[in-house]
Amino acid sequence: MGSKGILVIALVAVLVALCAAAQAEPQAPEEEEVRKITWLDTLLAGGIIGGLIIALSVISLALAIEHFVNIRREKVIPPELQGEIEVLFEDEA
Repeated sequence: MGSKGILVIALVAVLVALCAAAQAEPQAPEEEEVRKITWLDTLLAGGIIGGLIIALSVISLALAIEHFVNIRREKVIPPELQGEIEVLFEDEA
């Protein structure tokens, strides 16, 4: 799965969570009972900017995981270049 696929999955997950949170009806608190603030209340209080921050956080996490899985030493530094660099370091010492 490429990075575009991961991004699409992450974005869909965030949108589903935001839609579910928006459709939840708050319950009327009883007079004697103190209402506790839930994560859903905090999420809804964030508004559009909060949702955008959460969406971008999920996307950045997906990209970090994707790059961690796909980046290999051979892609970053080719073996022939690594040999040349090692020779240069040995010459300096």
